[in-house]
Amino acid sequence: MKKLFVLCSAIAIILATFLFIHFNKNNEYGDSIDYLKNLESYSCDVDINIKNKKQTIQYKGKQFYNKELGYRFELNKDRILLYTNNKIFVKDLANGVKYNKDKEFDKFYRLTFIGEYICLLYTNEEMKVDLRDKENSKYEVITLTIPGNNRNAVKAELFVEDEKNIPKKLIIYDSKNNESAVINYTNFIPNSNLDKKLFNPDSL
Repeated sequence: MKKLFVLCSAIAIILATFLFIHFNKNNEYGDSIDYLKNLESYSCDVDINIKNKKQTIQYKGKQFYNKELGYRFELNKDRILLYTNNKIFVKDLANGVKYNKDKEFDKFYRLTFIGEYICLLYTNEEMKVDLRDKENSKYEVITLTIPGNNRNAVKAELFVEDEKNIPKKLIIYDSKNNESAVINYTNFIPNSNLDKKLFNPDSL
């Protein structure tokens, strides 16, 4: 009887130790989700590489995000796109032409905004977070499914620097789990005091 008691006690201690280590390990990461959810605004430079079987197409630009006002994308110094009020307002800088269209017409550019994935953090039931070492840095990698019927954009991995919670890279995968786009973010400024005129279509 005494041996049975000792055995049960040992098993209980081992189980308690395992659970303690397990839950502490899980709490080592995941801070990036709360951090991103609490972002009011940001600005950053972007380097976009769109991949297909034949070639890789590159775009560069600057993105602005305001939680209340929407997105602004200055693309290749050729165009400015404003995403606000369920519309996309576009100014072609080459000829000065302005026009707008429904945001659903944009199947790609809006997916390059970190703000798009901040929205998904509230609704995506298949979200996963894991820690990865890459290029001598640690990242929290947030994996999300992308809603919609776009075969070229089914899943995304957002790489967030572990210590500072700064987004660094986004990889978008197609329906065959191939990389369809890689977006690198630099000069990321969180909660920046952005002029509201940046998001006003009348200011284009």
